[in-house]
Amino acid sequence: AARPEAIMHPSSHKKQAALAGSVGLVLSVFIGTAAHGYAWLHGDAVQSGRMGYPNLIGWMTLVTCLLTPLVTLPCYNFANTLASTAGVVLFINLVFYCDLFGQ
Repeated sequence: AARPEAIMHPSSHKKQAALAGSVGLVLSVFIGTAAHGYAWLHGDAVQSGRMGYPNLIGWMTLVTCLLTPLVTLPCYNFANTLASTAGVVLFINLVFYCDLFGQ
């Protein structure tokens, strides 16, 4: 049994889960953009090809609109910690990135 002051209201828990999902999203977008920037600095084409910016924008759109909400919802339902929610979103988004842009 939990102490009454330790029980969170659903609305505050939902806001915290959304914040944790957003943190994971921002970190994954930063890492993906940094990886693309590294490839661009080492000679890959910026305008076209596997490491082109249109593919990066497409990945960011799919991750933001589809993948992050679908991953954050179970974390909210199962009452994961905020750090684990951010970590799960970061991990899943980067697995999708590696699947699209990996060697």
